[in-house]
Parts: sequence; C-alpha cells; structure tokens
Amino acid sequence: MTVLIDSSAWLNYFLGEEKGKRVRNYLNSQEEIILSPINLIEIYAKYLKSWPNEAEEKKNYLLTRCNIIEVSKEIAIEAAKTKVAKKLALADSLIYATAKLNKVKLITADNDFRGLENVEIL
Repeated sequence: MTVLIDSSAWLNYFLGEEKGKRVRNYLNSQEEIILSPINLIEIYAKYLKSWPNEAEEKKNYLLTRCNIIEVSKEIAIEAAKTKVAKKLALADSLIYATAKLNKVKLITADNDFRGLENVEIL
C-alpha cells in the first residue's frame, strides 16, 4: 500500500519519538512512499534551522526513499477546495490534496487532519 508520510510523522521518526516507531513499519516495507514538495520544504527547512549538520543527510534520505509528487494544476485546484471546505492551512491543503488525488493514505502526527478521509493520525 502506497502512503504519503507527512512532515510531522517524518520528524517524529527522525527524532526517535514514540510516534515515529509506527513510521518505521512503513519504511521497512517495500511499499512506495510518496512525498509532496511541501513536505520536503518543511522538513529540510526545520533541519537547516535546528540541526544544520544533519540537514543534507535527511534531505538526501527523503529524495532517495520517496517519490516526490509535483504540484499539478489538479492538486492545486483540489487543495483550494479543501482549504475552503475544511479550513486547512495552505500547506496542509496541498499535502492532503496530493494524498487524495493519488488515492493513498496520509500518515501524520498533525491533528489538523483529524476527521479527514483516509488519514492515519499517529
């Protein structure tokens, strides 16, 4: 089963937090992991700011392990609809639209996604 792992879940995994242990199960599988460019920006920026010595390693891991799904016009349109209907932040709307249009489960530790279809909150 292909999944999109959200930035919050990746950070839990990278920082060795309890919720991150569930992410490891997805990473240890042979299943495809997709990522929105928004996730890449969020994670890489966080590491550049907080742990700059690890930033390149984490970025390279994400680029190697994940299939980056570019923001298409269809994703942009779906994100706009989601932003208005669900009152999500722009970044979260783009991430959710990416998962929805690719018909994959979104794995997250972010409660802003609670109640949305096909979302697993860690």
